[in-house]
Amino acid sequence: MGQRIINKPDLSGFLFLAMIINKVEDFIKEKNLILNGDKIVVGFSGGPDSVFLLYLLNNIRDKYNLEIVAVHINHLIREDDARRDEEFSREFASRLNIKFVSYKKDVISYAKEKGLSVEDAGRRIRYNVFNDEAKKLGPNAKIVVGHHKDDLVETIFLNFLRGSGSNGLIGIQEKNRNIIRPILCLEKSEIINFLKSNNISYVEDYTNLENDYRRNKIRNELIPYIKENFNPNITNTIRNMSNIIKDEQEFIEEYSNNLNLIKEVNNNICLNIEELKIQSRAIQRNLIIKAYEKINGNRKDLSFENIESILELIYKKNSSFEIKNYRIYNYNNNIIFSIKKKIKYKKIDYKINEKITFNDYIIKSEIVDNTGNLELNKNIAYFNTDILKGDLIIRSREIGDTIKLEGFTKKVKDIFIDKKINKYNRDLIPLIEFNNEILWIMGIRRSSLYKINKNMKKVVKISFERVING
Repeated sequence: MGQRIINKPDLSGFLFLAMIINKVEDFIKEKNLILNGDKIVVGFSGGPDSVFLLYLLNNIRDKYNLEIVAVHINHLIREDDARRDEEFSREFASRLNIKFVSYKKDVISYAKEKGLSVEDAGRRIRYNVFNDEAKKLGPNAKIVVGHHKDDLVETIFLNFLRGSGSNGLIGIQEKNRNIIRPILCLEKSEIINFLKSNNISYVEDYTNLENDYRRNKIRNELIPYIKENFNPNITNTIRNMSNIIKDEQEFIEEYSNNLNLIKEVNNNICLNIEELKIQSRAIQRNLIIKAYEKINGNRKDLSFENIESILELIYKKNSSFEIKNYRIYNYNNNIIFSIKKKIKYKKIDYKINEKITFNDYIIKSEIVDNTGNLELNKNIAYFNTDILKGDLIIRSREIGDTIKLEGFTKKVKDIFIDKKINKYNRDLIPLIEFNNEILWIMGIRRSSLYKINKNMKKVVKISFERVING
């Protein structure tokens, strides 16, 4: 590029260099971020944060016996600037004798294709590339990125404005799986001062000085306003708050894990309601989040309002709540998290003594002695043996269905409404039909037809068991 990008620092630069490197090394040791012999992929844009990060890692490379690869992504935005950034990054890595690889990725096209913001698309592309490069280095390779305290504060403000819970107010963590952030202990001003004191060049991403994105508005307007008018030390204040919340959240996580309340049954996730009831609200919320993460893979789309609605199911039998492709409902003293499935209309000819499966109901029947002491519960109904004279049908509900009760006839739909049974469950519930009359809405209401009395020696017993299949 025809310019020196790493110049010899003066005495004050050397002193500042030693102080900052010691500060970061102490942080690395405290958080156990880098170990001897680590293989590292460094996200390297050529901006001040990544330049400082690569320079720092180069200074401790021999001490920790590190293998370092600098990875640059050209997002194909602002073509001239992007070319300049890539050339600068390549030369900087070369001066440090660090392996450099670069990729060209059309972020704008990817964002349109996936329905993402440009910012989110860029982040997804970068980490996909970083992970691919890390795999080339081996199973234990680490991805190192240059987030600092100011990034942490911006992220916490963003999450706060979105209505995040406590996890969002922790913000960026120094370690997340194979991703580490060794300069999270530094403020942006310390990084810039370090680079200036040591005459180290970097490129500036001019979009960071514009207010096109919410993060940049927080960086360039909100935080400076707070510093000037309320708290000049807001960065450390927020960092301290983040640490407090993190410690408390770790306690909640450990306590929730030790309860061992989340069970997997037939590909569904179950939480026992009685056990859930006796927990504090904070633990209840955490368990709901964990259950949702277990079926969805992450907590995305699970808002505070969603969590509160799910917790309301504790006291609402036969009720459900839906998020994306998932259905959460109260059944058999459990909160069930299941993948939604389309329920098709079914109609089955049925003979006594058969055992069949209908949706998630296992139905069976038999002829039993009328002892006068018959087992009674909502899963069993008894009929007189006249129903043996014709064909029984088990089917889904139909428009206009009615059932005869004592002295009147009622629409099946109205019974479902009275019982507060949601539309999804209405399609699941089997109806027993005989001679074009509904005898039983299983588990909900029996008709007044074909009743038994004490003079009958034999009666027909129909029962069901519901399995949790969503």
